[in-house]
Amino acid sequence: RRNELKKNTYGMQALLKLYCAELSSAEDVTSAREQIIANISNGDATLLQLVELSGDYLTSTDNGVRNRATRLLSDVLSELASMPMPSSQLRSLLIFFSERMKDEPCIREVLRGAHALITNFGYLISKPDAESCIQAAGSLISSMLKEVSVQALALTDRRHAYELVRWAASLPALAAEPACASIVRDFAHCMEGERDPRNLLACFAAMSALLVSFPARQEDLQAGFASAACYFPISFKPPPNDPVGISSTMLRDGLTAVLTVHPRLAPAALDLALGKLAAAAAA
Repeated sequence: RRNELKKNTYGMQALLKLYCAELSSAEDVTSAREQIIANISNGDATLLQLVELSGDYLTSTDNGVRNRATRLLSDVLSELASMPMPSSQLRSLLIFFSERMKDEPCIREVLRGAHALITNFGYLISKPDAESCIQAAGSLISSMLKEVSVQALALTDRRHAYELVRWAASLPALAAEPACASIVRDFAHCMEGERDPRNLLACFAAMSALLVSFPARQEDLQAGFASAACYFPISFKPPPNDPVGISSTMLRDGLTAVLTVHPRLAPAALDLALGKLAAAAAA
Protein backbone atom coordinates (compact mmCIF):
# COMPACT_ATOMS: atom_id res chain seq x y z
CA ARG A 1 0.00 0.00 0.00
CA ARG A 2 2.90 2.35 0.83
CA ASN A 3 4.48 1.74 -2.57
CA GLU A 4 1.11 2.38 -4.22
CA LEU A 5 0.70 5.71 -2.40
CA LYS A 6 4.26 6.65 -3.36
CA LYS A 7 3.50 5.85 -7.00
CA ASN A 8 0.30 7.88 -6.87
CA THR A 9 2.19 10.81 -5.35
CA TYR A 10 4.69 10.80 -8.20
CA GLY A 11 1.81 10.61 -10.69
CA MET A 12 0.04 13.58 -9.10
CA GLN A 13 3.27 15.57 -9.07
CA ALA A 14 3.70 15.01 -12.80
CA LEU A 15 0.09 15.97 -13.49
CA LEU A 16 0.38 19.13 -11.39
CA LYS A 17 3.56 20.14 -13.18
CA LEU A 18 1.87 19.64 -16.53
CA TYR A 19 -1.25 21.56 -15.46
CA CYS A 20 0.60 24.55 -14.00
CA ALA A 21 3.33 24.86 -16.63
CA GLU A 22 2.97 28.00 -18.72
CA LEU A 23 4.01 26.24 -21.92
CA SER A 24 1.56 23.33 -21.60
CA SER A 25 -0.97 23.11 -24.41
CA ALA A 26 -4.67 23.59 -23.69
CA GLU A 27 -5.18 19.91 -24.45
CA ASP A 28 -2.51 18.85 -21.94
CA VAL A 29 -3.93 21.17 -19.27
CA THR A 30 -7.44 19.79 -19.74
CA SER A 31 -6.18 16.21 -19.69
CA ALA A 32 -4.13 16.80 -16.51
CA ARG A 33 -7.08 18.47 -14.80
CA GLU A 34 -9.46 15.65 -15.62
CA GLN A 35 -6.98 13.01 -14.45
CA ILE A 36 -6.31 14.81 -11.16
CA ILE A 37 -10.02 15.09 -10.44
CA ALA A 38 -10.54 11.44 -11.42
CA ASN A 39 -7.69 10.33 -9.12
CA ILE A 40 -9.27 12.09 -6.14
CA SER A 41 -12.76 10.92 -7.06
CA ASN A 42 -11.81 7.23 -7.24
CA GLY A 43 -9.61 7.30 -4.15
CA ASP A 44 -6.21 7.05 -5.82
CA ALA A 45 -5.35 10.46 -4.34
CA THR A 46 -6.80 12.79 -1.72
CA LEU A 47 -7.59 16.48 -1.48
CA LEU A 48 -5.00 16.80 1.27
CA GLN A 49 -2.41 15.24 -1.01
CA LEU A 50 -3.31 17.68 -3.77
CA VAL A 51 -2.97 20.69 -1.44
CA GLU A 52 0.38 19.50 -0.10
CA LEU A 53 1.78 18.80 -3.56
CA SER A 54 0.45 22.16 -4.85
CA GLY A 55 2.29 24.15 -2.18
CA ASP A 56 5.02 25.58 -4.42
CA TYR A 57 2.50 26.42 -7.14
CA LEU A 58 0.00 28.04 -4.75
CA THR A 59 2.73 30.26 -3.31
CA SER A 60 4.62 30.93 -6.54
CA THR A 61 5.70 34.50 -7.25
CA ASP A 62 4.48 33.97 -10.81
CA ASN A 63 0.90 35.23 -10.95
CA GLY A 64 0.01 32.87 -13.78
CA VAL A 65 1.26 29.76 -11.98
CA ARG A 66 -0.42 30.78 -8.74
CA ASN A 67 -3.67 31.46 -10.56
CA ARG A 68 -3.67 28.09 -12.33
CA ALA A 69 -2.99 26.20 -9.09
CA THR A 70 -5.80 28.07 -7.33
CA ARG A 71 -8.14 27.37 -10.25
CA LEU A 72 -7.38 23.65 -10.01
CA LEU A 73 -8.19 23.62 -6.29
CA SER A 74 -11.42 25.50 -7.00
CA ASP A 75 -12.36 22.98 -9.70
CA VAL A 76 -11.82 20.05 -7.33
CA LEU A 77 -13.92 21.65 -4.58
CA SER A 78 -16.64 22.46 -7.09
CA GLU A 79 -16.85 19.09 -8.82
CA LEU A 80 -16.22 16.66 -5.95
CA ALA A 81 -18.94 17.68 -3.50
CA SER A 82 -19.19 14.17 -2.03
CA MET A 83 -15.53 13.67 -1.13
CA PRO A 84 -14.60 13.35 2.56
CA MET A 85 -13.98 16.68 4.34
CA PRO A 86 -12.71 16.32 7.92
CA SER A 87 -13.24 19.40 10.07
CA SER A 88 -9.48 19.95 10.36
CA GLN A 89 -9.20 20.03 6.56
CA LEU A 90 -12.21 22.33 6.25
CA ARG A 91 -10.65 24.72 8.75
CA SER A 92 -7.35 24.71 6.86
CA LEU A 93 -9.09 25.53 3.58
CA LEU A 94 -11.11 28.33 5.19
CA ILE A 95 -7.88 29.82 6.51
CA PHE A 96 -6.17 29.37 3.15
CA PHE A 97 -8.86 31.25 1.23
CA SER A 98 -9.06 33.89 3.96
CA GLU A 99 -5.36 34.63 3.63
CA ARG A 100 -5.59 34.66 -0.16
CA MET A 101 -8.23 37.42 -0.26
CA LYS A 102 -5.29 39.84 -0.49
CA ASP A 103 -4.05 38.16 -3.69
CA GLU A 104 -5.57 40.54 -6.24
CA PRO A 105 -4.19 38.83 -9.38
CA CYS A 106 -5.88 35.58 -8.33
CA ILE A 107 -8.98 36.97 -6.63
CA ARG A 108 -11.42 35.55 -9.17
CA GLU A 109 -10.26 31.98 -8.53
CA VAL A 110 -9.96 32.62 -4.79
CA LEU A 111 -13.60 33.73 -4.63
CA ARG A 112 -14.68 30.83 -6.82
CA GLY A 113 -12.84 28.38 -4.58
CA ALA A 114 -14.23 29.87 -1.37
CA HIS A 115 -17.72 29.81 -2.89
CA ALA A 116 -17.36 26.16 -3.90
CA LEU A 117 -16.07 25.30 -0.42
CA ILE A 118 -19.02 26.83 1.41
CA THR A 119 -21.57 25.66 -1.17
CA ASN A 120 -20.56 22.01 -0.96
CA PHE A 121 -19.08 21.74 2.54
CA GLY A 122 -20.27 24.79 4.49
CA TYR A 123 -23.01 22.77 6.17
CA LEU A 124 -20.31 20.83 8.04
CA ILE A 125 -19.53 23.90 10.16
CA SER A 126 -22.78 23.31 12.04
CA LYS A 127 -21.60 19.85 13.12
CA PRO A 128 -20.59 19.44 16.80
CA ASP A 129 -17.01 18.44 15.91
CA ALA A 130 -16.44 21.51 13.71
CA GLU A 131 -16.44 24.28 16.32
CA SER A 132 -12.86 25.16 15.40
CA CYS A 133 -14.10 26.14 11.93
CA ILE A 134 -16.28 29.02 13.17
CA GLN A 135 -13.40 31.40 13.80
CA ALA A 136 -11.87 30.51 10.43
CA ALA A 137 -15.21 31.15 8.72
CA GLY A 138 -15.47 34.56 10.40
CA SER A 139 -11.98 35.44 9.23
CA LEU A 140 -12.83 34.37 5.68
CA ILE A 141 -15.85 36.68 5.44
CA SER A 142 -14.10 39.56 7.19
CA SER A 143 -11.06 39.29 4.92
CA MET A 144 -13.21 39.27 1.81
CA LEU A 145 -15.20 42.34 2.84
CA LYS A 146 -12.14 44.30 3.92
CA GLU A 147 -9.59 43.25 1.30
CA VAL A 148 -11.54 42.76 -1.94
CA SER A 149 -12.78 45.63 -4.12
CA VAL A 150 -15.96 43.77 -4.99
CA GLN A 151 -17.46 46.41 -7.30
CA ALA A 152 -14.36 46.21 -9.51
CA LEU A 153 -15.08 42.54 -10.24
CA ALA A 154 -17.11 40.87 -12.98
CA LEU A 155 -20.79 40.13 -12.40
CA THR A 156 -20.40 36.44 -11.48
CA ASP A 157 -17.46 37.15 -9.17
CA ARG A 158 -19.49 39.80 -7.34
CA ARG A 159 -22.32 37.32 -6.90
CA HIS A 160 -19.90 34.83 -5.36
CA ALA A 161 -18.97 37.49 -2.82
CA TYR A 162 -22.61 38.28 -2.00
CA GLU A 163 -23.48 34.61 -1.61
CA LEU A 164 -20.57 34.14 0.78
CA VAL A 165 -22.09 36.86 2.97
CA ARG A 166 -25.55 35.30 2.69
CA TRP A 167 -24.07 32.02 3.88
CA ALA A 168 -22.36 33.77 6.81
CA ALA A 169 -25.72 35.23 7.86
CA SER A 170 -27.05 31.67 8.19
CA LEU A 171 -24.47 30.85 10.89
CA PRO A 172 -25.68 32.25 14.25
CA ALA A 173 -22.34 31.42 15.89
CA LEU A 174 -20.58 34.00 13.70
CA ALA A 175 -22.43 36.81 15.48
CA ALA A 176 -20.12 36.31 18.46
CA GLU A 177 -16.93 36.34 16.40
CA PRO A 178 -14.85 39.54 16.81
CA ALA A 179 -13.86 39.37 13.14
CA CYS A 180 -17.52 39.84 12.18
CA ALA A 181 -18.24 42.79 14.48
CA SER A 182 -18.52 45.20 11.54
CA ILE A 183 -19.90 42.77 8.97
CA VAL A 184 -23.11 44.76 8.31
CA ARG A 185 -21.26 48.03 7.72
CA ASP A 186 -18.59 46.29 5.67
CA PHE A 187 -21.20 44.62 3.48
CA ALA A 188 -23.08 47.90 3.04
CA HIS A 189 -19.86 49.35 1.62
CA CYS A 190 -19.26 46.18 -0.45
CA MET A 191 -22.63 46.36 -2.26
CA GLU A 192 -22.51 50.12 -2.84
CA GLY A 193 -22.92 50.83 -6.54
CA GLU A 194 -24.33 47.43 -7.54
CA ARG A 195 -26.70 47.74 -10.51
CA ASP A 196 -27.18 44.25 -11.89
CA PRO A 197 -30.71 43.05 -10.97
CA ARG A 198 -29.60 39.48 -10.23
CA ASN A 199 -26.88 40.70 -7.94
CA LEU A 200 -29.19 43.21 -6.29
CA LEU A 201 -31.54 40.37 -5.33
CA ALA A 202 -28.57 38.59 -3.76
CA CYS A 203 -27.54 41.81 -1.96
CA PHE A 204 -31.01 42.45 -0.56
CA ALA A 205 -31.30 38.84 0.63
CA ALA A 206 -27.88 38.97 2.28
CA MET A 207 -28.48 42.32 3.98
CA SER A 208 -31.90 41.43 5.37
CA ALA A 209 -30.50 38.13 6.67
CA LEU A 210 -27.56 39.92 8.32
CA LEU A 211 -29.86 42.40 10.06
CA VAL A 212 -31.90 39.50 11.43
CA SER A 213 -29.02 37.25 12.46
CA PHE A 214 -26.50 39.72 13.88
CA PRO A 215 -26.89 42.06 16.86
CA ALA A 216 -29.09 45.04 15.93
CA ARG A 217 -26.72 47.87 16.75
CA GLN A 218 -28.10 51.23 15.72
CA GLU A 219 -25.11 52.01 13.51
CA ASP A 220 -25.56 48.67 11.73
CA LEU A 221 -29.28 49.24 11.22
CA GLN A 222 -28.54 52.67 9.77
CA ALA A 223 -25.85 51.30 7.45
CA GLY A 224 -28.08 48.45 6.29
CA PHE A 225 -31.01 50.76 5.70
CA ALA A 226 -28.91 53.29 3.79
CA SER A 227 -27.45 50.55 1.56
CA ALA A 228 -30.96 49.70 0.34
CA ALA A 229 -32.73 53.07 0.57
CA CYS A 230 -30.79 54.45 -2.38
CA TYR A 231 -32.64 51.95 -4.61
CA PHE A 232 -36.09 53.14 -3.51
CA PRO A 233 -38.35 53.24 -5.40
CA ILE A 234 -37.51 50.38 -7.76
CA SER A 235 -37.74 51.61 -11.35
CA PHE A 236 -36.41 48.48 -13.04
CA LYS A 237 -38.29 47.21 -16.08
CA PRO A 238 -37.04 43.96 -17.58
CA PRO A 239 -36.45 44.00 -21.33
CA PRO A 240 -38.82 41.99 -23.56
CA ASN A 241 -38.12 38.25 -23.59
CA ASP A 242 -35.60 38.66 -20.77
CA PRO A 243 -33.97 35.24 -20.19
CA VAL A 244 -32.80 36.20 -16.70
CA GLY A 245 -36.30 36.20 -15.25
CA ILE A 246 -35.86 39.01 -12.72
CA SER A 247 -39.01 41.09 -12.31
CA SER A 248 -39.57 44.49 -10.74
CA THR A 249 -41.81 42.78 -8.17
CA MET A 250 -38.97 40.51 -7.08
CA LEU A 251 -36.70 43.51 -6.61
CA ARG A 252 -39.38 45.47 -4.76
CA ASP A 253 -39.98 42.57 -2.41
CA GLY A 254 -36.26 42.18 -1.76
CA LEU A 255 -35.84 45.88 -1.11
CA THR A 256 -38.87 46.01 1.17
CA ALA A 257 -37.49 43.11 3.20
CA VAL A 258 -34.40 45.17 4.04
CA LEU A 259 -36.22 48.45 4.75
CA THR A 260 -38.73 46.78 7.09
CA VAL A 261 -36.55 44.07 8.65
CA HIS A 262 -36.44 45.67 12.11
CA PRO A 263 -39.01 47.72 14.08
CA ARG A 264 -36.44 50.42 14.76
CA LEU A 265 -36.26 51.10 11.04
CA ALA A 266 -39.95 52.04 10.84
CA PRO A 267 -39.46 55.82 11.31
CA ALA A 268 -36.72 55.93 8.66
CA ALA A 269 -38.81 53.86 6.25
CA LEU A 270 -41.80 56.15 6.74
CA ASP A 271 -39.68 59.28 6.22
CA LEU A 272 -38.21 57.74 3.06
CA ALA A 273 -41.63 56.95 1.61
CA LEU A 274 -43.09 60.37 2.50
CA GLY A 275 -40.05 62.13 1.07
CA LYS A 276 -40.35 60.31 -2.25
CA LEU A 277 -44.09 61.03 -2.41
CA ALA A 278 -43.49 64.71 -1.73
CA ALA A 279 -40.79 64.84 -4.40
CA ALA A 280 -43.09 63.14 -6.91
CA ALA A 281 -45.94 65.54 -6.12
CA ALA A 282 -43.67 68.56 -6.51
CA ALA A 283 -42.49 67.33 -9.88
